[in-house]
Amino acid sequence: MQKLTLPLLCLLILATSCAVPKWMNGSWEGTGNQIDGKTWKVEMVSEAGVGTEVSYPGLNCGGIWDLRDTRILTMEFQEEIEYGTEFCDQHVRVVVKKLMGNRIHVKYYLPGIEGPIAEAILVKVEELG
Repeated sequence: MQKLTLPLLCLLILATSCAVPKWMNGSWEGTGNQIDGKTWKVEMVSEAGVGTEVSYPGLNCGGIWDLRDTRILTMEFQEEIEYGTEFCDQHVRVVVKKLMGNRIHVKYYLPGIEGPIAEAILVKVEELG
């Protein structure tokens, strides 16, 4: 029986890592604002069953947001930069909160630093699914 349990657990973990709520499905854009005053463009695409990809065109980096926790209007991800790792921080904790209308508030946290290092308001530019 234990041999069957581990593969099912792995499948469940994989399925939930892509399970974003319907309100987050779509293409999103906005501007990130760092605590030091720097700004950068954010482009994010999230689709249930597929996952969440993010790019920072002006920083020449991007990757995926790996879902770690979900609540009704707030989700927490770990960002895994897949290209341009020399330009962007790795393993940033990303907290997304649904706002009114087609907007979300994104906060970025670095391990070992208290409080967010950056924030962004993203607007949905295209509905998916």
